[in-house]
Amino acid sequence: MAERFENGKDYLLFIKDGTPTPEWLTLACLTTNGFEGSRDSIDTSSKCSGAWGASIAGNASWTMSGDGMAIDSQLQASEASFDKLFELFKSGKTFPVKIAKVGGSYVRYGEAWISSYNETQGNNEAFTFSVTLQGVGEPMDEEPTP
Repeated sequence: MAERFENGKDYLLFIKDGTPTPEWLTLACLTTNGFEGSRDSIDTSSKCSGAWGASIAGNASWTMSGDGMAIDSQLQASEASFDKLFELFKSGKTFPVKIAKVGGSYVRYGEAWISSYNETQGNNEAFTFSVTLQGVGEPMDEEPTP
């Protein structure tokens, strides 16, 4: 039986921008997006550990990221461009973010702020941008019910 692989193009990055009635906005024209979680290590090595180190799990953190092509501001009402990300980066505000599969049940959801934002405008190259969203609190695998 042939293996069935997931196609990354079906997984999109969304934000809520904090307007009075926020709707989910798809980050337009991304080439990649992703979720990364990490956990600190607390060293518990002692003279009793012998030659091997020992540790326990410490604080956890997470980020979501995206890389994309910059497009003009003539977006559909349900989309956000690099302009919106730049605005949110400058504000330092925390806002809801999620990666979700179109037509599927996969979700990574949380609150985040923009910790890194980059724009690149090379000669005879597409204008590109990159964003890192620093998670606040625990990420979830479903959206909370309102």
